[in-house]
Amino acid sequence: MFRSLYLRIVNVDGYYCITIMNVDQAVKVLDRFEFTTPIILCGGIVACIYEARLATDDIDGEVNAEDLVNLQVFLNKQGIVADLSTDISHWGMVGLPLKYQSRAQLLTKSIRYLSKVDFIISKL
Repeated sequence: MFRSLYLRIVNVDGYYCITIMNVDQAVKVLDRFEFTTPIILCGGIVACIYEARLATDDIDGEVNAEDLVNLQVFLNKQGIVADLSTDISHWGMVGLPLKYQSRAQLLTKSIRYLSKVDFIISKL
């Protein structure tokens, strides 16, 4: 389903390693985490979901406050860089419209991603 790839740069014992992981692999990692509420993905990985031809070095997303620290630790152990917050509505120069969470598209039971319109607005 997802042909695009994203790039990971990981510091391993002082050496930077560049690895490629596709969105399906990222989803498999995220699905192993037990979320209290679904994560809402944004950023470059969502561009890959929408089949953009680009690379990103992290997973960006909005998570429940209860999941924030545990997910960051979980992803760090997997060697995945993540930029997580409990509120992504003001990450861009233009705030996301109200109810962006309810418009987020379902990817798996515990993973959602910004709708196309909200994703475009998030890049403004």
